[in-house]
Amino acid sequence: MLVLGSFLVSTILRLIFEAISMARSDYALTNKRALLRKGIFSLTVTGLYFPPDMVIHFSEGRNGWVKFGADAPRSIFTRHDGYKDWLGPGHPFMFERIDDAASVARMARKVQADTADLW
Repeated sequence: MLVLGSFLVSTILRLIFEAISMARSDYALTNKRALLRKGIFSLTVTGLYFPPDMVIHFSEGRNGWVKFGADAPRSIFTRHDGYKDWLGPGHPFMFERIDDAASVARMARKVQADTADLW
């Protein structure tokens, strides 16, 4: 019973922290890179340039997303979603919960094509 209670409390806390983090997230796409401002207690800004070989994935829908770079390897022992994507090396840079993911992915691919000569 104690294990189940601990699991429920940790799950609820994770969801609360994820919601707060998402509410404080901002995304930008410039003529050279993607920017992400995210954080719970302090906001950090991360930038990403687009090398020509970078893969850009997207998913449309109510909670659309755009991932920049290859997906991290999945395992039956690890989760691979939303907030967890930011916890370790190899996880993609990602814009989450955006309304028009296809348009954002198109714009990112245009920036990637326009900046290909920089590499």
